[in-house]
Amino acid sequence: MPGIDTYALVTKLQQAGFEPPQAEALTEAFKTLEDTTAQQLATKGDVKEASLLLEVKLETVKGDLTLLKWMIGALFGLIIPVFVRVVLKL
Repeated sequence: MPGIDTYALVTKLQQAGFEPPQAEALTEAFKTLEDTTAQQLATKGDVKEASLLLEVKLETVKGDLTLLKWMIGALFGLIIPVFVRVVLKL
């Protein structure tokens, strides 16, 4: 990411009527803002890492749902005959 050309910015601000200390202070504020913003941006590596982590978690959820589906099926397989016997009083 290209940085701010601080010398050019100070020069332009002075040409626009800013006093040298004002131009330098404003340029330093812009530079600090740029540095802070750059630190908070996600890189391609950050996005790839998050994507892989999400993929792993989704696979875990899929496995848990498959297990839950089989457990519910088995539970209904055990409960339905008991329910039928109670209702029909066999």
